[in-house]
Amino acid sequence: MLLFRDWRVWATLAAATLPFAAPLVVSAGGLGLALCDIFAVLALASYYSQGKHRDLPWRPLAAVAVPVAGAAVYFIVAGLQVVGVHPSIHTALTLVQRIELVVVWLVLGAVIYQGKALRPVLIVYVAGSLLLALAWYAAPGSTGVLGVQKNPAGSVIVVAILIALIMWKSTWRLVPVVILVGGLACTGSRGSMVSLAVAALVLLALGRSLKTSVIALAGMGAAAWAALAFLPAAMVDRILNRSSEGRYNADLRDVFVEDALTQWSHHQWTGVGIGEYQQYFSAIIRVPTTDPHNVYALALVEGGWPLLLGFLFLMGVTMVWLVRHFRVSPLIVLAICASAATFVHAYIDVYWVRGTPSLAWLLVGIAGGAIAASMSAELEPKPEHEPVQIGRPATPMRR
Repeated sequence: MLLFRDWRVWATLAAATLPFAAPLVVSAGGLGLALCDIFAVLALASYYSQGKHRDLPWRPLAAVAVPVAGAAVYFIVAGLQVVGVHPSIHTALTLVQRIELVVVWLVLGAVIYQGKALRPVLIVYVAGSLLLALAWYAAPGSTGVLGVQKNPAGSVIVVAILIALIMWKSTWRLVPVVILVGGLACTGSRGSMVSLAVAALVLLALGRSLKTSVIALAGMGAAAWAALAFLPAAMVDRILNRSSEGRYNADLRDVFVEDALTQWSHHQWTGVGIGEYQQYFSAIIRVPTTDPHNVYALALVEGGWPLLLGFLFLMGVTMVWLVRHFRVSPLIVLAICASAATFVHAYIDVYWVRGTPSLAWLLVGIAGGAIAASMSAELEPKPEHEPVQIGRPATPMRR
């Protein structure tokens, strides 16, 4: 099919539109489909339609077998909950969306690595994030810019910072890092800032290129200090939790979590249903969201202990697998840091929305491709010893 001729085009478009998952949505049948997800599915459809090699369908799946197995546990638990406890069209569609947000992007990451499309994918993602960061310079402290709310915008920018820090070796990488850090400060997303700090500590703990990492992180810290110095005083007070607005927003999150846990206490093993959480407390009933701003509390209220344990299993298996191989490639270090940042941010913000978890899982898939390539190289047969040359080397025959 002409539409599926080059899967790399669709993969690059998926990465380019990922920072703008919220505004770039196509409505169909009452459902909103993010363009980045559509492009990701088209990339996989194009890749698998080519069929150039017999093992084509299995190589990317084999590369991410460990995180897919972890995801299978979570989704089996969620599926049993949907079918046996709270069956409805809404819960089924919510489950399908979550499967897509994890599995599609995992497999696409492995495809991108094995298909040698990594460079354009990372470049266009960072370029889109730079555009988003620059837009925040023009409207610091706004609720949203270019249709992207401050918290998902912060997550997008954090991962772009990590890509520039870890994957780009030139000292010029500090230029995009500084721009991105300034944009992150302008979002005012405290959860994103905390997640970046945690990712920086993880990067230092892993100990790869320690001197380079310290220099880059020092530059990032200086950029953050400079950004805070130029931001409006009211915004800085909010970020540092010194204003009534900052304390109110922090307290409101506590109320959401308390509301979710109160509902969970009545359904500790079944929850209220996947995607069925609705806040009950009067203090938050008018807030236009149905997420307690904490993915762990959300898992409890949606599916009780089984769903929370399934989600923790998914995270734990993935992180242990990555850490075991982190010396193989900087790509694996990047996946660890991005995943850590995403999981930390999810403790104080929403997770299961389009765009928020996708890039972390895409990077995990890319890391899986690197791990598979390393293992394949180790398994290649090697001679037991170098051949011994006797006498003078033969002179090449002249034609």
